[in-house]
Amino acid sequence: MGGFSFADHMFALNCGLLAIFSAISTGVTILIVIAVLFVSAYLVLLAALGWFALQDWFSNKKMSKAPGTPCAKRKA
Repeated sequence: MGGFSFADHMFALNCGLLAIFSAISTGVTILIVIAVLFVSAYLVLLAALGWFALQDWFSNKKMSKAPGTPCAKRKA
């Protein structure tokens, strides 16, 4: 008898579904990896900006107490 049996059809269907699901999961994995990279880059940028802002704030605090600054001249 020629033609495909029921088992052949199920095998082809399973192979097709497996290919579709593996492609979808690969795409989702790539999207998750890209999202994690973007979030980590954003957090690194935020940490760097916060670090520089803190450095600037501390240097301004030190300068306001230093003699010869306008604040020190006004108080004297």
